[in-house]
Amino acid sequence: MPGTLTNDQTICEGVVPGALTVTGGSTYVDQTYDWYASTNGSLWTDLAVHSASYTPPVPTSTMYYKRTITRTSLVDKTCVVETNPIKVTLNHVYAGKITDNQSVCEGSQPLAIVEQESATGAGVLTYQWWSSRTIRLILPLLVPRSQIIPLQVPLLPLPTLKEWLPVR
Repeated sequence: MPGTLTNDQTICEGVVPGALTVTGGSTYVDQTYDWYASTNGSLWTDLAVHSASYTPPVPTSTMYYKRTITRTSLVDKTCVVETNPIKVTLNHVYAGKITDNQSVCEGSQPLAIVEQESATGAGVLTYQWWSSRTIRLILPLLVPRSQIIPLQVPLLPLPTLKEWLPVR
């Protein structure tokens, strides 16, 4: 029995995927394992990994993985079975671009900060704005996407409000 390779994964850039494990596979002492990887789910490369589970390295693109079990019987009959493939999706996130710095007089209302280039990425994007008197960020504020653009900067006496930075 090949077993079932469980759980597709979605990971951020620079993150090691979780260990790939198989449930329900045979566990004969004379069987061997082989792990395979693919960038498209069709053309497979032997990874030369022969363990029951496998932790892939940090990927540079979305990858597919599967495992085979090979067993040779007493009558020299070799059988190979393979698991289902799973997909490790690499979520490329682009933070987008907002309007540039502003100079305002004390007591004046800064212009709204608007998005010039949209953020992109898989799943639901959320935004977090930070205000700062210095480079050290001190005031996080979670804002849903529907309420983010434009961001109306509150009227505060300067130099209390030095800059607003989006963290996406």
